[in-house]
Amino acid sequence: MPAKTATAARPAAAQGAAPALAQSRGGPLATPMRGAAPAPGADCACGGGCPRCISAAPPGLQRQIDPAPASRPPLLRGTPVRGDCTLASGRFAWAIVPGSGSMGGCFRVQIVFLPGWLEVFRPGGGYLSPAVGARIVPDMRPIALVQTVAAVQGGFGERPAVDVTRRDTDPYYGARWDSAGGAWADEPTATQEGCASLPEAVASSGYAGGSRHSRASSYGAVINDSPMTNVGERKDFQTTAVVMASAEPLGSLTWSIVHDGTRATVGAVACHEQPQPNVPFGTPGHGEMLRDYYVSTPRSVVDGFAVDSASLPAGAATVLDGVVRSLAGSTPRTVVVSGAATPDETGPRALSQARADSVAGYLTSHGVLPGAISVEARGATAARQPVGTPGADAANRRVELTVVG
Repeated sequence: MPAKTATAARPAAAQGAAPALAQSRGGPLATPMRGAAPAPGADCACGGGCPRCISAAPPGLQRQIDPAPASRPPLLRGTPVRGDCTLASGRFAWAIVPGSGSMGGCFRVQIVFLPGWLEVFRPGGGYLSPAVGARIVPDMRPIALVQTVAAVQGGFGERPAVDVTRRDTDPYYGARWDSAGGAWADEPTATQEGCASLPEAVASSGYAGGSRHSRASSYGAVINDSPMTNVGERKDFQTTAVVMASAEPLGSLTWSIVHDGTRATVGAVACHEQPQPNVPFGTPGHGEMLRDYYVSTPRSVVDGFAVDSASLPAGAATVLDGVVRSLAGSTPRTVVVSGAATPDETGPRALSQARADSVAGYLTSHGVLPGAISVEARGATAARQPVGTPGADAANRRVELTVVG
């Protein structure tokens, strides 16, 4: 099946963003893929993929993305402990190394996702034409990793859930909202330190501490984690790369850690173009777990705001009265109120602020002290439901509330 041209197939925000990272499907910084035909600028070490060679290419040389996933399955290399895989929208690399633990299996985990796509250069444009060069074009949109986990022990399992702490105000691993800067920032504290440090587990990114999301100034999303299994337990994980502004999943890595009663090992690792249902549970998938996350204790959502409006929608009082009650106990608690809008609305950042202020106003009018409320305006930077799917606009025009304490 003929592929579309790169400029027609990829988001405008990423077009022409960074042509310098030339590589093949074989590795993160490998030499460009070469074909049988002579490359334009054959004296250049790039193999035909650098800007100079592209500009000197004959008019008939076509830029195309790699074939669709149906005709090119993910390229998986390595072992469950260490390896990498190439997808249509990027590349995962992982290192999952058993460590030491007094009560079971302790692991040091690093997972890296490098977003981008393979751009192939062929004379004449058809796939029967020999490739004369290729490069990976990085996707510079803000992209984060969302991780889900389920534990199985003694034949009994728990429902998979997004892998976050109760205090988290977003589902992303490696991203936190910086209210002062009005943007997403890295999350250097998003790592567990319960296991012995295993520096040999560091994968190809060279990023050693905490976790981060991928963007133009800091390319590559990274998870550093130290999960543990109890004796006789298995934990199944799925790590999914997500475009934060649109909630579009770019691919996922499924992996597991196991303690068979004697030793801790790494289970099967697999790469997927789309998030998978969670085995052995079957039904809870990536989207369903994200929906559950936003309404799981201590989180609540007021959604369904009218276009360009900050007026509280019908049904908001029911949700907000529950938050008021949760803040009325003897234990000191605070609430983070995060407003959001959609890109098609007028002034998404200001509108998200107005929506959060409307919710905060309701809380204070019902007895919540202003000092117990923190307000965030996230604009159109973090969709709750993938843009373009049924009901997404109503779900994404929202205010999230997270009770802390």
